[in-house]
This record gives sequence, structure tokens and C-alpha cells, in this order.
Amino acid sequence: MSYILTFSGKKFTPLNPQIEDICIEDIAHHLSNICRFTGATRSFYSVAQHSIMVAEMIGMMNYSDKMKLQLQQFALLHDASEAYLCDIARPLKYSGLFDEYLIIEKKLQDMIYQKFCDSVPYPKERNIISNFDNLALEREGKHLIKNWECLNIGEGIIEIFEKLYLTPIKLMTFTQAKEMFLRHYRHLFGVI
Repeated sequence: MSYILTFSGKKFTPLNPQIEDICIEDIAHHLSNICRFTGATRSFYSVAQHSIMVAEMIGMMNYSDKMKLQLQQFALLHDASEAYLCDIARPLKYSGLFDEYLIIEKKLQDMIYQKFCDSVPYPKERNIISNFDNLALEREGKHLIKNWECLNIGEGIIEIFEKLYLTPIKLMTFTQAKEMFLRHYRHLFGVI
């Protein structure tokens, strides 16, 4: 088979994605069902909840309203390609063995940004989102993974969010994460 079936019943071809087949309800549903850290968390913790956290952290920053909104939009969707491709654990993903996958992932991720944001993030914007993604990773690891060792990939940002970093994560069920993801989407993109 050259396609996957999505929650909404669409036939989605990951190697030849069509922008009209990308659906926010599918993204929300799929990401809410995918557990972070290849399932190694103490309790279920979804990619959707992670994406919400990254967008909320950016919302706490003192950027201009326009920049903050755009960054939050990008942040909410920064892992949206995983709804169609899943993900590969970092040690494998960046080992050099999955270079083709990274190309496919970037193409799909940029298509998702184009569909919902009308643009793709510039390198500076990608770097900002990556920094907050790494801070979320550190916070999640600290609170959800046994024997987590700080990777220091969020240095500099952790100090800004020290109180948040130390605050335990309130876990969401699949349904809560999906509803919250869609609520954030409607708010950030002005969808009624």
C-alpha cells in the first residue's frame, strides 16, 4: 500500500503528500494518540500535549503580538508531520541512517505550515521554536522519565522558566489533549 488511512478516513500518501489531504482534525487525533519518548513515560503523555506546551511557553514571552502569534502557530504545529509519519527516536533519527526520512519529514512539515500558516518558518523562527521544544523536552524528561539525565539543551531558557520547569506536568487523557489541541488551533488561527 502506498497510503495510510487517517482518522477522518482519508487515504494519505506520505511519500507524495497532497496539501488537500492534510486535515487539522486528523493531526489533532493522531498526535493525541502518540506517546512521547517512544512510550517510556511513567504515564501516557501525548505529542499533542507537548505541542500545546511549546506554544504556551512562547505565549509567555515578550515578543510583539504579531510575532508571538506566528511563533505560537508554528509551535503548535511543529510536530504535525508525526501525525502522518510517526517519529523516530533521536539517537536513530540523527544518526545519519535516516537522512531520506528527514527529507520526507521536512517536506511534509513545510507543507503543513504552508496550509495552515500560509508560510514556513525562517531559520531564526525555527531556532526559537527548537529552543522551546528543547526546554519542553527537559521539563518532560525531568517529570515523566525514570532516571532522566538533564541534557542541558535548554540552557539559558530554563532560567527564564525555572518555576515552570520545576512544576510537575498535569497529564491529559487522549480526549483532553485532542480537545485542547483543537481549542488552541481555533484560538491561534481565528477559526470559529
